Amino acid sequence: MRRVMTFMLVILAAVLLLAACGSDSDDNKSDLPEARSLLNEAAGKVQNADTFMLEIGVSGYPVFIDTGDAFNLDIPLTFQYAEDVAFDTPNALHAKTVQFNIGDVGLTAELIGISDQQYLRSDLLTRGQWLNQQIIPGFTPESLMTDDGGIAHALESIVDVDMVGKKDLDGVDVYHVRGTIDAASVNSLTFGLIGTKSGLLDIDVTILTGERVVYQIVLTEPLPEGVDDQDPTVWTIELHDYNTPLTIAAPEPDD
Repeated sequence: MRRVMTFMLVILAAVLLLAACGSDSDDNKSDLPEARSLLNEAAGKVQNADTFMLEIGVSGYPVFIDTGDAFNLDIPLTFQYAEDVAFDTPNALHAKTVQFNIGDVGLTAELIGISDQQYLRSDLLTRGQWLNQQIIPGFTPESLMTDDGGIAHALESIVDVDMVGKKDLDGVDVYHVRGTIDAASVNSLTFGLIGTKSGLLDIDVTILTGERVVYQIVLTEPLPEGVDDQDPTVWTIELHDYNTPLTIAAPEPDD
């Protein structure tokens, strides 16, 4: 019986330990950095970066893309995620993997943006050829760094800022800051794809405790009016590999 009790106590301790992993610790909040100052410091490091990599993904209610006359589609194009996205200041971006859906059919594309020029290549949409056309109307890479709408501006414009605590996220130590933000301030952060253009959104930002650079941004977008049977759209944006040398150039014309 004693062995059984000992075994059960060990299992209980393990369960409690696992439950604590990944959760925010608010112990000794006085020892944590002040949230607003930390956000401003991290924002400055984004603004001063020469390059960085990012990933962006969505879940919940779909994100529809209005491609205008670029493609003759009877079914709306929806955005899923973009991976291995390189940004080179001031005006170049290369997304090596962009996942879209057309109805229930998934398709992968590669996107390059140089200033106001956009280039897309997809086996399904462009038959493997580079198409030079505005796929995301109005979006330019330099908008990620502008003083009135870039990533740093978005971080600095967060209101009702609260230091949630310190936690382990994906195996790294981060500070977790929470607040709200005007939807207009995150248009560039979402590559101009966010459907909500006004009102306040919930935002969570995690910042590496060592380097004090932005690690992840999570935005919760409310459902459109009249939709109540789906989950809200959640945007997850991750930044990494700040100031890593890279080169982005417009693709060579296809023969």
